[in-house]
Amino acid sequence: MLCCVNISSQIAFLFRFYQVNKLLNQYVIEKRESRLWIHNGALSLNRYEQVLSSTKFGLSTFTD
Repeated sequence: MLCCVNISSQIAFLFRFYQVNKLLNQYVIEKRESRLWIHNGALSLNRYEQVLSSTKFGLSTFTD
């Protein structure tokens, strides 16, 4: 009887460990994706600012 209780508690522990590990992996993946999204957005914004700054001189001379 004690053997069955011990095995079932070990199975329960492993199942809880699996669930927690699965949730942590999901959290890490979501954080990684959000960082990539922010990083890609920053790169896009930086590129947009570079284009604006390079055309600002041309636009100001064109409108003057």
